[in-house]
Amino acid sequence: MISKTLADVSKKYFAASLERAIPEETPRMHVDEIAARVAKFYERVRSIVDYKDEHLLRKSFVNRVFRRRLMLGSGEGVSEAIIKETIRAGHLPNDTVPETKIAEINTIIRNYRLLAQNLPPMRNGSHDQLIAWLTEIAANAIEESLFPPTKDLALADLMFRTLRKSILVRGTTIEADVLDTQVFIAVQRALLGADRDLLHYRIFTHLAPGWQTMPESESLELARRLQDIKRTIDRLERNRFSSQFFRLANRYNTAFYLIGDIFDVSHSPESFTGLVENESEFESEIHRAYAVRFKRARARLNRLALLSVISFLISKIAVAIAIEVPLETYLTGDFSARNTLINVILPPLLMFLIVMFIRLPGKKNFALVMHEVKNIVTEEQEPRYVLEIPKKRNAFTEFIVQFMYAVTIVAVFYYLIRELLAFGFNGANITVFIFFVSMVAATGVKIHNRAKDLSLEKKRVSFLSFLLDLVSMPFVAIGRWILAGLAKFNPIVLAINLIIEAPFQVFVSFLENFRGFIKAKKEEIT
Repeated sequence: MISKTLADVSKKYFAASLERAIPEETPRMHVDEIAARVAKFYERVRSIVDYKDEHLLRKSFVNRVFRRRLMLGSGEGVSEAIIKETIRAGHLPNDTVPETKIAEINTIIRNYRLLAQNLPPMRNGSHDQLIAWLTEIAANAIEESLFPPTKDLALADLMFRTLRKSILVRGTTIEADVLDTQVFIAVQRALLGADRDLLHYRIFTHLAPGWQTMPESESLELARRLQDIKRTIDRLERNRFSSQFFRLANRYNTAFYLIGDIFDVSHSPESFTGLVENESEFESEIHRAYAVRFKRARARLNRLALLSVISFLISKIAVAIAIEVPLETYLTGDFSARNTLINVILPPLLMFLIVMFIRLPGKKNFALVMHEVKNIVTEEQEPRYVLEIPKKRNAFTEFIVQFMYAVTIVAVFYYLIRELLAFGFNGANITVFIFFVSMVAATGVKIHNRAKDLSLEKKRVSFLSFLLDLVSMPFVAIGRWILAGLAKFNPIVLAINLIIEAPFQVFVSFLENFRGFIKAKKEEIT
């Protein structure tokens, strides 16, 4: 028998899907096909440099367009321009977006401006930071309006309720409201792949529901509380237990993805319930869905690996031409073509080798996933999720651990730098070498973790893997810091945005208008 939680979620999901259905007679937005092909090609090339997961790439695109359009103009034209650019870039199909979306996004932008223009006085810097944060919130709201996450929110609701009902915390006592919040955050990150900006938006919509459409008087009141709300969200995100909650949710997310795939082959809550309660048919559909996801995961892993290698190669060549070669030629006077070539080739080669050794889960994994799916969808056996909170180390033990970690970092870099100096590397070569190897190490760990997305198997830890982690972690730590900084300030992406993108979009808009002019002239001929 289907669980009450799943039955309730499925009813809400199919009801929401019906509400979002667009009547056939509704006017749709259209862009010129030739201009769309040009814009779509540009976005594909750009994604090589600024690669992200598909949903984050789309979110980043909407954010980018929203910021640029705010600078270029105001009024209702901003909303229409955002939608048309999104269609041209291939993120939305042509002739499918209803024209009513223009008014919907206008409302979001209107309330964003009301909040931004009515913030209370703040200390220097705080105002600009809050505006930047609010802009991210508005961009996420626009993205969610254009791409309603009906199934995502349904699965998140199912996973939250399932985990919250069955979670068993060991090692400490956590208050109910903290438990609710941390499970919610973990589900958003592990199941929906929410980054920090999207996570803040989702929490904000819970703390200030309906902010996109609330009347002006309520928006003015919300503006006065906005800074306190942001501080609350920051505090919730930085909870010391958040990593443990994330690991728990990330381990079981595959089972919920597969249940979502069963939503896709059902047309109503009744057909969904019938499929779930037909054991043989249900197992067959889960097996098919798992096979599709496995194939998709392999393709995504290969794509992420390929783009990583290409991105590192392009970035390394750009750094060598713009910084490394001129610095060594004109400042230090000891330019070495051999060392520069090694620095150019080694990072993408190392990335390639890391990818070659990454493996997706084995055949035994499906049985584990199937068992977990059955536990979720039926009431015969309620799943039990155990969250082990490690005991807090005393001050002396913490000092020893931190000291040994610092010694390891110093030792690794000392011997690396000594070997590179013996090989003829200078200071600039060594700095660039460590910079890119650290980025490769952090990206490799990220790809390795993605390969485990489908896995419920427990990894065996060997002494060799421990030594490898010990040597690589200093690079991973630096690489994570670098990647976090580049996510906010990537000079190559910034140059593309400032020098290439704005003129390119002007060209695409001109091309569309010119094509419309030619078409009109052609139609005048009788």
